[in-house]
Amino acid sequence: MALTSANQTFNYTHLSSSSTKWRAGFNIGAYVEFFDTHSFTLVSQLEYEQKGMVEEIVNTEDDPVILREKDINSRLDYLSVPLLGKIYFSGKSLTPFFLAGPRVDFFLGYNSDDNFFNPVYDEFKKMVFGGTLGCGVEIPKILISELLVEIRYNADFTDSYNSPLLTVRNNAFDFWVGVKF
Repeated sequence: MALTSANQTFNYTHLSSSSTKWRAGFNIGAYVEFFDTHSFTLVSQLEYEQKGMVEEIVNTEDDPVILREKDINSRLDYLSVPLLGKIYFSGKSLTPFFLAGPRVDFFLGYNSDDNFFNPVYDEFKKMVFGGTLGCGVEIPKILISELLVEIRYNADFTDSYNSPLLTVRNNAFDFWVGVKF
């Protein structure tokens, strides 16, 4: 299970890019390690991942003379499948490791406050490619299994949305805690 801090870049062709804020969410998944050697293994994972962002807009709906700031929250749901190379350094009490590799994300759906971003999200690509880079530590044998703690950065290599006026990409930081049986 992971806590995630996600954001999106909205790059407009003829305007300055919008400033968005990071959005908190969660991930949950299962993984398999294979081709385990002395210090290298491959990790494949299937995970549900929440992405999105928060954008602050100026709102005049209550009073046309008074400007108020309002946060618009958007959540995007993905099924993510990374394939990561894992280099680890065995130790007696801890096993630190580094992860890196490609991933493919399948767009499942979205929720946008006040339907604000729906016209863009309705046109999102159903599949995007990205990469993951991370590090972590395995803590051996706590009760019946090993505890895993890791941090990852996920960035899209392909646009989720692309038009002559706007391109959108996702990125996120994940903080994973899990068990290894």
